[in-house]
Amino acid sequence: MIKKIILLTVILNLSIIFFSCLKTNTNNQKNLNSITYTDSTNEISPIKDTAEKSKDFKGLEHKIANTRIFGNTISCLNQEGLIYVENNVLIYSNDNGDLIYRTKEIQETLIKEANAKYINFINDTIYYINSKNNNAYSYNLSDKTTEIIYSDINSLIATSDFIVYKDINNNLYIQNQNENELISKNIVLWTEFYDEYIIFTELKNDCCIKAYNINTKETIELLEYGLSPFVYEDDLYYQNKDGYIYTLNLPTGKNILIYEDWGQQFCILNDELYYLSSKGICCEGNIINSSTDLSQIERIFICNNNLYFLEQKDGISNIYFFDAYTKKEELIK
Repeated sequence: MIKKIILLTVILNLSIIFFSCLKTNTNNQKNLNSITYTDSTNEISPIKDTAEKSKDFKGLEHKIANTRIFGNTISCLNQEGLIYVENNVLIYSNDNGDLIYRTKEIQETLIKEANAKYINFINDTIYYINSKNNNAYSYNLSDKTTEIIYSDINSLIATSDFIVYKDINNNLYIQNQNENELISKNIVLWTEFYDEYIIFTELKNDCCIKAYNINTKETIELLEYGLSPFVYEDDLYYQNKDGYIYTLNLPTGKNILIYEDWGQQFCILNDELYYLSSKGICCEGNIINSSTDLSQIERIFICNNNLYFLEQKDGISNIYFFDAYTKKEELIK
């Protein structure tokens, strides 16, 4: 009962946030062709029983993975993309809202009061949304120029082939060169990718999970219900109505309950499943012991093949790097 109440509270809070943002859409698009661990007493055994399948979904056609480049990890972008980490580069907004570009050798302030979220970095260009005005910008590191590319949007995922974004009403769009296509107008929450498919949850459609084929422009329903979808290899991890953690094998359509634990914000690192539960951060069903109070962590995500935690404390965002081998964290921002 407590888990159901927590789940309903999460959905209600999301609904309030999204409906409070309903405004007239005034998108201004420009040509984007330039976008070339553990506490054993809390252990939960995995359950391998087959769960009820969706009525029509029999599996997605699986192709060889393409070479598409993403401007950030989808795991990070589904948690508002507040940092970009890749190899030697760290990009983030500091507590004053200034956009910072940092390497081991240098730290440079790029834009004052950028208030950046949904940070993407492709081909020497940073794409981000200013959280104060909901406008999306591109910033070229070479010539130091800034250009507005969208107005009134709520999310931004840049790739080497296209951009996927949500407008102020959380309608989901894809822009491929000069073509702008509406994918869903049913208040989209999370977005994931699998081969040529964009996978997403529709709040207005009883939180069902759908897949949109980028090539054919066809949409099919994968699951009648699912929150916090996360794709790893051929499996889609999600939270079902009972609050528990399931996987849907995308090529076969096989649906399996894996943990009888409330969980969202899934990440896989070193073949271990991490997620945010009602008890804190878990790894493979076990609560992570830490010197930091991880019960205050609001977001977890993967960047640069590492796990990061986001903590909101006294109006300040703290981001921690988590070492999956030592199970210890380090404050980086």
